[in-house]
Amino acid sequence: MVDAILASVGADDDMVYSKSSSLQTWLLGYELTDTIIVFCKDAIHFLASKKKIEFLKQIDTVKDEEIKIKLLVREKVSSYLSCIPSCKSISIQ
Repeated sequence: MVDAILASVGADDDMVYSKSSSLQTWLLGYELTDTIIVFCKDAIHFLASKKKIEFLKQIDTVKDEEIKIKLLVREKVSSYLSCIPSCKSISIQ
């Protein structure tokens, strides 16, 4: 049994096709580079820059009793390693 599915999209000009960017485009209609999405049993967590979180707030307004949307702002640095504290706050249930 899988507890969570993670999809991350970086900013790589050499990558023409990726499953993560295709998933984002299919779900959101946009490709959001430098974004991590974690699909859990009862919530979907988005970890992205402040600007992208502002864009994603429109899906946070949907009130669904079964699936919760969690929006986490990452600090602007050049490495995903700085996202580890934010990722640790994601509870997988």
